[in-house]
Amino acid sequence: MRVVAGWNQDPDFTGPYGLPLVIPFEDDPSVDAQSFSELVRRHSGDMAPRAMLDELLRTGLAEIDDHGLIRNTGRSYIPTKLDPAAVERLGKVLARIADTLDFNNQAADPRDGRYERHVETDIGLTEEQSEQFNVYLRQKCQQLLETLDNWLAMQEGRIGEQRQERLPKKRLITGVGIYHFLDQQTPHEGSSSDNREEN
Repeated sequence: MRVVAGWNQDPDFTGPYGLPLVIPFEDDPSVDAQSFSELVRRHSGDMAPRAMLDELLRTGLAEIDDHGLIRNTGRSYIPTKLDPAAVERLGKVLARIADTLDFNNQAADPRDGRYERHVETDIGLTEEQSEQFNVYLRQKCQQLLETLDNWLAMQEGRIGEQRQERLPKKRLITGVGIYHFLDQQTPHEGSSSDNREEN
């Protein structure tokens, strides 16, 4: 995720409109361009560039064109089932949701709680409407998350002005998670079933 974020936010790896550049794998002193290997060295820590490329290709976040250049094709990393990263992500998501709900439940004043809101249907959607909502949700939430990610990156000094020297020593890991829930049984179906049982 850090590598993909760097590819979309680091000025050395983005073009005039903020789009991630198409880059070669290896460093080439004769070409005035950054490489994928440099991207990984700068943003991944200690992961090998080849292993990182294989993972991005596997998850559909990168592709190699006919000239051997690497293109970023997405910004959201979604691990596959039974992948160790998927198990770790599941635990982290559930723990964070539970922690936020518990924190808000114990807050003396609702205004001191963390932001937690949701919207849902009243009578349910048709299958076609549900599919349309899924597409709309993905577009709007992705735009919101990228906007928030860019704001956080500016505060941390990952993009824009470097602000690391002005950050306090104590750091707080924070962020926002959005999830889509789907109850298979709509309220209308549930009420009909209840009526039949009572009769």
